[in-house]
Amino acid sequence: QTGQVITFSLTPTTPAISRISLPGSNLEIYGSDSATPSVSGDGRYVVFQSAAPGLIPDDDNAHTDIFLRDVQTGDTRLISQTTSGVLSNADSANATISADGRYVAFQTAADNLIEHDYNAHQDVFLIERQTGAIQQISQSTQGEASNGDSRNVSLSADGRYAVFESDATNLVAEDVNGRSDIFLRDNQTGQVSLLSIRQDGLQGVGNSMSPMISGNGRYVTFISESYNLAPGSNDTNSSVYLYDIQTGRTTRVGNTWGRTNSAISDDGQTVVYSVNDYNTINVWRAATGQTVTINGNQVSLSGDGRYLAYRTYESQTASDTNGQPDIYVLDLVTGDRTRVDLSAAGAQTTDGSTDSPRISQDGRTIVFSSNASTLVADDGNARSDVFRVGNPLYQANAAPVAQGNQAFTVQQDSGALSLSVTAPTDANGDPLTITVTATPEGGSIKRADGSEVRTGDVLTSSELT
Repeated sequence: QTGQVITFSLTPTTPAISRISLPGSNLEIYGSDSATPSVSGDGRYVVFQSAAPGLIPDDDNAHTDIFLRDVQTGDTRLISQTTSGVLSNADSANATISADGRYVAFQTAADNLIEHDYNAHQDVFLIERQTGAIQQISQSTQGEASNGDSRNVSLSADGRYAVFESDATNLVAEDVNGRSDIFLRDNQTGQVSLLSIRQDGLQGVGNSMSPMISGNGRYVTFISESYNLAPGSNDTNSSVYLYDIQTGRTTRVGNTWGRTNSAISDDGQTVVYSVNDYNTINVWRAATGQTVTINGNQVSLSGDGRYLAYRTYESQTASDTNGQPDIYVLDLVTGDRTRVDLSAAGAQTTDGSTDSPRISQDGRTIVFSSNASTLVADDGNARSDVFRVGNPLYQANAAPVAQGNQAFTVQQDSGALSLSVTAPTDANGDPLTITVTATPEGGSIKRADGSEVRTGDVLTSSELT
């Protein structure tokens, strides 16, 4: 009413945790594990694998399938099936969903998802969710079926580009090394390219594995035993490489031991990778080439490169006393970190472990799998389930702070005048681009070195003063 003032008091709360591996009825299912989740960019859709028979009606194929859960509607649907709804006749695994939620890709040994699948090898498929259309990714540009197993697919944000690992030797003509390699497929044109190569086109001499593609579809990280792909490689350890699809340049990021995993920001400028399967993570910045090390493994990175979700055996908060591997999220800007595999009341797991963390592109949502029974009420199936929780460290990206309009009066034929413009700042620590959009019609503006400033020039903060 007029004249009254209403005051609100806002108290931060811990984002509620929920179980994802449930049927549409939300009744608990028994019989098998659910694991390896992937989440859409806004956190709405979660895909995962499960052999549990009760997630959808009439799931009687006795195989591990790929499912999608819509957390907004509560619906759970089967993904690994034919366009006519026939269930797959073999196991499917390692699903990933594009950031826009439209496409799901996965690997499977099934030979009935498309017609004429006679290669007797594990293949990678892409499902377009709106129509249910399915296409085989692991084939040559000419449509020839692969002659080896394919696995570990990753999608660009819009689903146009897919990268995957394959033992096949017939996907491209130049594949002559007899090793597992990394391939890129343009899902619009069908073009397939070999990526585990040196800039001059020389193929790697060792196995390459575990690719990840950036959201913008330009950069790919992968692990390789090859020592000839870039300077700094050696024949003792595996290495993490960054491949620029636009320039064809392969950069060595750092050492690893064996098959680990990596993550990459949307712009390809931040790479995070597990050095080993136990407890070492490196964070690498392309701009500086510098690496920061933290304790953990199984990494996932938000699209802007700010939030890192990971698994660790180490107690990294005072309240972490369960002696189990847990899921943490780290803010790479502020350095803050917190554990996320907690019940809604904040209780830690006591009877199981967690793994396979994935963070959404927008940084708001984290999913993972766990066989603990204490994360949600009434968890009595004694199986691994998939869970979803909000990122408690998430902060909306703040706008840069810049000086307001400033007017200068300059007399005709006067000497040089210092503008002394205050440099803009960014609370999130993001790099800022300062672009000149207009210059005066009369006279000129010059830098300290005497060079003239023109419309469209990009300035550094120091050049403003």
